[in-house]
Amino acid sequence: TLTARRQRTALSPSFAEGYRRTVLAGFDPASLLDALGPQAQHVALLCVERQPDACHRSLLADYLHSTLGAPIRHLTPPA
Repeated sequence: TLTARRQRTALSPSFAEGYRRTVLAGFDPASLLDALGPQAQHVALLCVERQPDACHRSLLADYLHSTLGAPIRHLTPPA
C-alpha cells in the first residue's frame, strides 16, 4: 500500500538502497567541504518531512557522518 509522504515514518529499504547507489555513490563529500570553505561551521539540511527517518536527506546526513565524521543533530517539531 502507498503511504502519503507526510504520513511516512521511514523510507522504504528499496528507496534507500537506490538513493545510495544512484545519488550518494557519485557524491564527493570532500568537494562539499571545499565549496563551503573553512568559515562554514554548521550546515542545515531542510525537509518538509516530520520524521528524519522518512526523509532522503537523512541518508545524506548519515553518509556525511560516516565519511567525514560530521556530527548530526536532527531537529523535529514538537508533537
